Amino acid sequence: MTVNDALVLIKALRQRQASLESLRDKVSTEDRYLYAEKEKIQTPKYDVVSVDEKVVRIGNAILDLDTAIKRSNAKTELDITIDRGDLLSPLERSAPEPV
Repeated sequence: MTVNDALVLIKALRQRQASLESLRDKVSTEDRYLYAEKEKIQTPKYDVVSVDEKVVRIGNAILDLDTAIKRSNAKTELDITIDRGDLLSPLERSAPEPV
């Protein structure tokens, strides 16, 4: 897997994780009201434990991918020359022109 592939996968996994967390938090049960809203019945639509396990597995995969990318970046040397002194030096003040 390339670093670019891993970054794309991380983005997709984060979106999937967010949608599953929303499912786990909000829509894991179906509410029904009986007798003109006097009694509320909740029935599970999804197994909350299974959804939570999936969220945790996705989170662990994101962590593993992120760690692998950072490990790879620590080993990779870039072939580029940048004059930091020139780029980060303060601006020189120009003298005002005589009137």
